[in-house]
Amino acid sequence: MTKILTFVIFLTLSLLAMSQEKSDNNDLRGQKRIFSISEKINKSNIIYEMVSSSSGQFNFQIQKKNKVDKSVKVSGDEARRVDDNFVDKFITLKYMMGKSSEKNCKKAYSLSLRGEKQKICTHEKEKINIVKKIIRNLKESFK
Repeated sequence: MTKILTFVIFLTLSLLAMSQEKSDNNDLRGQKRIFSISEKINKSNIIYEMVSSSSGQFNFQIQKKNKVDKSVKVSGDEARRVDDNFVDKFITLKYMMGKSSEKNCKKAYSLSLRGEKQKICTHEKEKINIVKKIIRNLKESFK
């Protein structure tokens, strides 16, 4: 009796080991984030980002609730143009404009450029207007 029970358990575990998990194609491509803007609205985040795959293709993505809501393929020339514009604005926001003097910063936006981060607080109206303009231009470019 124990031999039969052992054999049944062995077969069951073997079948479970053979079942394949569903894979996500995005994980297989090795994407690298070029830049991103995280917008905090109420308690949810919307992330606008430009990513490049290991094969040299570029995509503009909008993520809502940690899932890709929209993904648009972008040509290399268009990706460079958008990236140059973002770099210009990022440098202006981070280094040319004054830093927040408030210690209690309630984050409105978070910008990331190749690992470097910039936090925009809710009281920094001028910076918020610049970021909103960047987002508006990205949305118009990649409808």
